[in-house]
Amino acid sequence: MKICFALPDALYGGIHTLALNLGRQFTHDGHSVSAVILARGVTGRSLGDVDEFKQVMEVHVCAQERVLVRSRFLRRVIDSIEAVDPDVIILSHTLWGQAALPYLDPAMRRVIVVHGLTEMELALPKANSAYWDAIVAVGPSLEGRLLELWDRAKVRLIPIGVPEPKLGRVTDSGDRVLKICYVGRVDRAQKNVLLIPAIARALVGRGVRFTWKIVGDGPELNALVNKVSEAGLTGLFEFAGGCDQARVQEILMGQHILVLPSNWESIGHVLLEAQMLGVVPVASRLPGATDFVITHGRDGLLCEPRDSVGFTDALAFLSADRGALERLSLAAQRGVRKRFEISRIAAHYYDLIGSISRTNSQLRRKRSILGYYPIPRSLLPSRMRTAARLGRRLVFDRMGETEAGRESISS
Repeated sequence: MKICFALPDALYGGIHTLALNLGRQFTHDGHSVSAVILARGVTGRSLGDVDEFKQVMEVHVCAQERVLVRSRFLRRVIDSIEAVDPDVIILSHTLWGQAALPYLDPAMRRVIVVHGLTEMELALPKANSAYWDAIVAVGPSLEGRLLELWDRAKVRLIPIGVPEPKLGRVTDSGDRVLKICYVGRVDRAQKNVLLIPAIARALVGRGVRFTWKIVGDGPELNALVNKVSEAGLTGLFEFAGGCDQARVQEILMGQHILVLPSNWESIGHVLLEAQMLGVVPVASRLPGATDFVITHGRDGLLCEPRDSVGFTDALAFLSADRGALERLSLAAQRGVRKRFEISRIAAHYYDLIGSISRTNSQLRRKRSILGYYPIPRSLLPSRMRTAARLGRRLVFDRMGETEAGRESISS
């Protein structure tokens, strides 16, 4: 079977990790796996770590920095997908992949994976629901929302999966210094990262010895660094920046606890990665998301969102009771292997793909009109937003040229 992932970029995130993990498993199971990266309005440098994908699967990039004629770029997208000629295409919030679906071979089975309830992730599949076969929710809360929009026959709950690591955790649970980490996008709205300095300050007040590693990048990174500095905690923190999947795993192997103080999550992929390595998760209690992964007191601890005292209590408890830390660690590893190991998740996808029949399908390929490929308006941003984005890019490009000129003059 030829399986293709249609991706908006190769930046670290949910669909990135899903594609890499599933891609490895599909390849291991003897299937041909590829990815097409479809991006408009970006440069090659901002696509992310394409080389990481090339280590796992065949990669085709269809990217263009400036697109004035949308239909012409869509033709390139269609050609890129048809060159792969997949039996199955798996998409997320990939705008141009979604726009191409009506023009692709009807025999191609199409699966949409939803990682969040953003406006775009729901608007795209709603705009052309006649041209895909099934939609996957990675967590129960997402499944409930999708079932409000589509029939049970089209909706499937398949969690994100993680592979078993080649090596186990290298940190001794008896180490006097508690090793804590945060892994993910450094932002305030979803991840609530600015709660971390308050938790750390309270731990110091309780005499807990710890180090805290921040792995990730995002819009609030500088604000987080500044808050840590203002609290006099700089010596306890290390900022690792954005890391690829291998480096994230390497860092997690050296930690006791992963803290995830999010305001919302689809499921919390990093929680599974941590549990697989025996790192105990301490996370916000988010119904249908984190509580689907963590059973409080058995394989991790759950705290109320935005409750710094609750997080502090949980971390202080694990610091004082290393026996409990070790029990939670072992239970986390057992649980994630039983429920979320990647070969089990791949089996769910095989079952889903096998259930898609083309025998009685009403799917018909749309044809271009004199070489023009119409795109549903609901799939695309307004012309005004597109013009504004291009205008900003031109200004930034001009600023970059001016700065480069100043540097050359000064040198």
